[in-house]
Amino acid sequence: MVSNLSTVSSLHLWFARVGETTQIIESQIESILSPSEKSRLQATHSKSKQREYLLSRALMRHALQQHFPSEKSSFQFIEQPHSTPVINNLPSNNFISLSHSKGMICFALADSPVGVDLEMKRQRNFAEMAKIFMSKKELTVFLNSTNDLEDEFYMIWSAKEAYYKAQPSQIQMNLNFTDISISNLRAKEKPSTLLEWNNTRFALAVVLEQQPKHIQYHSFLDSVSLDIMQQLMTHQQ
Repeated sequence: MVSNLSTVSSLHLWFARVGETTQIIESQIESILSPSEKSRLQATHSKSKQREYLLSRALMRHALQQHFPSEKSSFQFIEQPHSTPVINNLPSNNFISLSHSKGMICFALADSPVGVDLEMKRQRNFAEMAKIFMSKKELTVFLNSTNDLEDEFYMIWSAKEAYYKAQPSQIQMNLNFTDISISNLRAKEKPSTLLEWNNTRFALAVVLEQQPKHIQYHSFLDSVSLDIMQQLMTHQQ
């Protein structure tokens, strides 16, 4: 049993990946989805997205059961458009965030407000897409950077997305990504702490209100291989 989050300043990152080994749990979890979850699943037409959705809900229930002794079906999930679901009976002073990309899923639990974003890397027109979420100053620095453009693009995007997710909904409503300063985030200026991981396959960012004293990594159903977990743990920026 994983220790309760409220005992220490901690961050738990749970990972899962859609594959042959996850098909059974995907079919099993569907029967205990809440009404709003079932509605969202029915509105998802892509088979790969349906599988990703089902595995993410199984992952969240499993992780919560490890931290808070209870039956998986007892957690009250309420879907929100384009956001992590609300869990009505989540113990107080515990916070969650969810991200998934191309079959890879990351679920974060922390004892302060948290946002997580995971991005599987692929080729894009980075210069054009960067204009959508970078300020003019950031865009100039990005285009003149000696770093790999793909790496820098995904790290900046993930950091801003994670910051956005960590904010209360009333702030999100008026928050423009171009107004989120990547330099401030990386300078770890309060009230936010940015944690970044990056390798050849994906970028991951987590934003919290306070620096966690402990970070623990977990793989659900062994669906994420040991080499990926090791890469995460050894490539933190």
